[in-house]
Amino acid sequence: ITLLGKLLVYSTIYALLCSYIFTIHYHIFGYPQSGELWSVVVVVTSYILCTITLAIALSRLYRRVETPLIAIIWSSIPILLLSGASLPTEAFPRWMHTIGLLLPSSSAVPAFIRVQSMGATLAGVMPELCRLWALTAIYVAISIKNKVPEQQSLPGYPLSHKSDNHTLL
Repeated sequence: ITLLGKLLVYSTIYALLCSYIFTIHYHIFGYPQSGELWSVVVVVTSYILCTITLAIALSRLYRRVETPLIAIIWSSIPILLLSGASLPTEAFPRWMHTIGLLLPSSSAVPAFIRVQSMGATLAGVMPELCRLWALTAIYVAISIKNKVPEQQSLPGYPLSHKSDNHTLL
């Protein structure tokens, strides 16, 4: 599957999820929605595309299909902390803040909070959006440059099973 095909599939899945979250979920729980719809869509779309391209770039580093999942689970709490969602980024040492800038959530979380909760415009979050798009370009370049390694799975769990000329994934 090409990079563009993966982007399309994953983007569709997340578009449906976001539609649910921003309509039904926000309405049920009464979350504030101060931002303009267009601004929220631009920030969320930028974040989703950046995150998808990061995941694809990371998948190029591993030979076993299970390893990226383990890496993501292991790193999810530090990534959340580096985003500034629970601790102010000003409290971090400079090197941690710099590492955080390489992750999509460190730009997307503050931009989303300012747009959705404080009613900021796209001009007010332009530095974060530019960072997200720069990261997306870097992740795409990594994905294109690095060849997908021949992936392996755990014993007893084949990646594909051929039976009667049908391939199951």
